[in-house]
Amino acid sequence: MKEAPVFKSESGWQAIMAGYDEILGRWPIPYESIMVPTRHGLTHIIACGKKDSPPLLLLHGSSSNATMWIRDVKIYAEKYRVYAVDLPGEPGKSEPVRSSLHDWNSCKVRRYSAPSTGKCQEQRVNVHH
Repeated sequence: MKEAPVFKSESGWQAIMAGYDEILGRWPIPYESIMVPTRHGLTHIIACGKKDSPPLLLLHGSSSNATMWIRDVKIYAEKYRVYAVDLPGEPGKSEPVRSSLHDWNSCKVRRYSAPSTGKCQEQRVNVHH
């Protein structure tokens, strides 16, 4: 399947990035901005919370990005090392090219969450927004 760009114009991309940076400027706790190469493209992650806490992976919905968690992240970071991911192909700081929806079936998303082992993690915490 042919990949489609996320942004229709350079000015559209610049407007989204300016808004993203403005929201990130109000992030309620200290964070790291990390770029990670993945099978789905270069992926941006907002990481926060104590590094020795259990990990919590936050995935946003369609047509969104990791900044959607701004109101919740402070609470999550009290117990977890939070990784708020900008999914590639969505309007965030990750690879701006949409892949086929078949690439995002549940097993591939689980593998995406454990790239170092290639195994799906059995213990999960479900977070719904």
